[in-house]
Amino acid sequence: MNDFQSRISNATALAATFACGFLAAAAAGAQVRTKGVTGGLESSTEFTSLPAIPGGSLNVKECGDCPSLRLEFRADTRYFIGDEPVSYAELRQAADDGVHGLLVSYRLGTRDLTRLRLSAPGN
Repeated sequence: MNDFQSRISNATALAATFACGFLAAAAAGAQVRTKGVTGGLESSTEFTSLPAIPGGSLNVKECGDCPSLRLEFRADTRYFIGDEPVSYAELRQAADDGVHGLLVSYRLGTRDLTRLRLSAPGN
């Protein structure tokens, strides 16, 4: 191998090394975890007392011995029974009919209540 071919070979190896390093750094950057902006918990109507009207705050906890979490109702809070969107009055009426699972979603930073989902009858 002559001197020119040796330099080309070394330059190619160096370029390949830089490319691998760049790709490794990019892959590491792609795996950076981001902080969530929403939170959620699984509760039930047994551990949550729903107010008569959607206003003020809601105290909810996951179990009888778990600490409660205070969440604030917002005008844009959404309500569901199963996958069906409902009014708060409909959700509240269904919740009064026995113990049901309750999925609660909220914004972590403000603790604004974003969604209440009551388990569908029979689930």
